Amino acid sequence: MFENFEKLPNEKRELIRQICIDEFATYGYENASTNRIIEAAGISKGSLFHYFGNKKNLFLYILDYAIDYYIEMVGRLSEEVTARDIFDRMKVWGLLKIKMVVEAPKMGVLINKSMREIPDGLEKELSERVEKLTDLAKGVYYKDIDTSALKDSVDLVKLVELLAFLREGFAKKYSNYANLSNLNLVDDKFLKEVYEKMIVDFDEYLNLIKWGVYKK
Repeated sequence: MFENFEKLPNEKRELIRQICIDEFATYGYENASTNRIIEAAGISKGSLFHYFGNKKNLFLYILDYAIDYYIEMVGRLSEEVTARDIFDRMKVWGLLKIKMVVEAPKMGVLINKSMREIPDGLEKELSERVEKLTDLAKGVYYKDIDTSALKDSVDLVKLVELLAFLREGFAKKYSNYANLSNLNLVDDKFLKEVYEKMIVDFDEYLNLIKWGVYKK
């Protein structure tokens, strides 16, 4: 569908992708400006629409690119995850989420914003992508999970949802703290310090929940 864009040199394609990720992550779909995109990319509006047809197609292409990046990261790390205890498992995948926030913050913002702020006319397309990510999460979190240490009264589905809320809220907290919405204002040393602090804090939050639902 996007053959004309894929024929561009790799460097040019990646430049346009990153500019579009930044634009949609910052402004959302409805307020994103194709004029800002073409100005930053140094291309004409005619070229942009020659590649993608319209703004909707452009947005969905960029969103799918970000989702595929996340799924590829999950696939890479899933083979290394051997923990069966639910909290050990959540810690591993929580750190994956944190890693994405630090290493590719704009992609994380784009995915989260797109799933929560669904514009008119994109309900069907975005619901399909939400379902895709939900199925991925279920496979990651539930596969071969050991629940023997949980209290009998604990609802596993609700516990997983609670831990998901923790991950999302935690990522948002640190995105704001580190001003990750503006990568020009942060450097590698600061990101490393933020990442280390996030790991310690996330572990403390997990432990607060853990000892409330585990058997004595």
